[in-house]
Amino acid sequence: MAAALKASEPECIPRAAFDISAIPGLAERLEPARTTTEAIQTNKRKDGRGLDAWRAAHVTTNGDAATATNGGSRATARARIAAPEKDEPRLSFEVRRGALNADDRWCRRVAQLLEDCWADGAALDRGVLDDGVARKVEVLVTCESDDGGVEDCALLAASTAIASLENTPLVLHAAPLTCAVTEDGAVLADPSIDEASGCARVTVVVGVDRANGVASDAPLLKVAVAGAMPA
Repeated sequence: MAAALKASEPECIPRAAFDISAIPGLAERLEPARTTTEAIQTNKRKDGRGLDAWRAAHVTTNGDAATATNGGSRATARARIAAPEKDEPRLSFEVRRGALNADDRWCRRVAQLLEDCWADGAALDRGVLDDGVARKVEVLVTCESDDGGVEDCALLAASTAIASLENTPLVLHAAPLTCAVTEDGAVLADPSIDEASGCARVTVVVGVDRANGVASDAPLLKVAVAGAMPA
């Protein structure tokens, strides 16, 4: 039988001293509001934008899929026409995050935001849905990544997917604008995920002038407060 191993003395392993503040991203993780506070103090954000500046959003289509991006945020929507069951809503939304199930509070909040936007008659051309013909529109939105503006991407992608359906001109005349609001009431337009950390994240939906597509002086349609997309 092999002899029992003797316990060895603890070995002293020297560790070089280092500046913990030099670890990229650590300060923001330890102090979530730090990025926003610094931006407000200097009136300039890490990406060079002012406090009220918005990043450009982009929407592309590929077959029946519409994908909206805004910075590192990304959402894809698909819409289809189906025959409604009795007493079913004519327009329904399902929100998922990546390949995960949609059964969580965050997805339900975003789905409710979409439903509320399309429920506002002032912002919507209901078109053929109100012509007495039995049909409904089902919309599936997949939120793939969140850099502070995934709610905006979800609404833009859903709007494009619905508008591309044949014989169903459900056009939404509205624009989503997500902001980060600090405890002191300061507002950062279109926040990055770091800027939104430690703040209230608010999505404002405003009506857009149907003639020129401008949102200035447009009616406020919806305000929704939602947290970041779960990791």
